[in-house]
Amino acid sequence: PVKAAVIGAGPAGLSAAYFLARAGFDTSVFEKEGEAGGVVRSAIPEFRIPSSVVDDDIAFIKDNGVKFHFSVEKTVEELRKEGFGYIFVSIGATKPNDAGIGGNTPRESAVSFLMRAKRGEVKSLGRSVVVVGGGNTAMDAARMAKRIAGVESVTVVYRRSISEMPADREEYE
Repeated sequence: PVKAAVIGAGPAGLSAAYFLARAGFDTSVFEKEGEAGGVVRSAIPEFRIPSSVVDDDIAFIKDNGVKFHFSVEKTVEELRKEGFGYIFVSIGATKPNDAGIGGNTPRESAVSFLMRAKRGEVKSLGRSVVVVGGGNTAMDAARMAKRIAGVESVTVVYRRSISEMPADREEYE
């Protein structure tokens, strides 16, 4: 069979690897981190997607013949030299937006906050938290902030109306 490589074991890479294997390709995934799952594993809170669900999906993909290589970084050129005829690059695109809020109030991106919180590194946020944004990630950040000891109020600020918020309605609720 033809060899296919996938760089990155996040949602896009896992999906590509699964479908490539199902199509008959000899598929290998190369991930720089020590485990698969990407932002789903590292940032999305357990109350939204339990790690066991991610583990089950990865096991299913492995059962379909996909090989995984962790803690390794490969370039497209290196993989071509190793005989991979097809290469899918899925390295993520998490780049925080600057909300343009001045002053010296502590702030960080929602994804960074969610990653730190999932690792258990967030011990205190203060009494009041403001989340700027209206998407699902903002809703996750707001819900996670409410779970941090000492937080009394969480306010979501969005530049448009509630009906224009991109978050799934169930996430908003």
